[in-house]
Amino acid sequence: MSMAQYCIHVPTHDELSNRLRVHHAVHQHLLSQGHAHPTINEGYPYHQVTTWAEESPEMDSRMKQIGQQAAQVANVPRLWVSRQGKAPAHWELHNKHYVPGEGARLASFVP
Repeated sequence: MSMAQYCIHVPTHDELSNRLRVHHAVHQHLLSQGHAHPTINEGYPYHQVTTWAEESPEMDSRMKQIGQQAAQVANVPRLWVSRQGKAPAHWELHNKHYVPGEGARLASFVP
């Protein structure tokens, strides 16, 4: 299998304009899972948390799961995950637990 760069686009603010630090939780989770040198590229309206991993359906699913959990914690309607590698891909993830007009969830980020 070949390596690919995965990117999780994490929102900087929730719907109530509260500044979020969810990108740090995503980064820390990737580190704890043994991903080599995940990085944070801060921006607006999304931070990009990137890492290199083996390009596989299992890793695609794992990165989408982390993105889905970040969307739930941030309480945003959608979030994007992308892969740059042998077969580039871009996924728009819809948060089924999104509650319009509410801020981010204060629950822990536990992928």
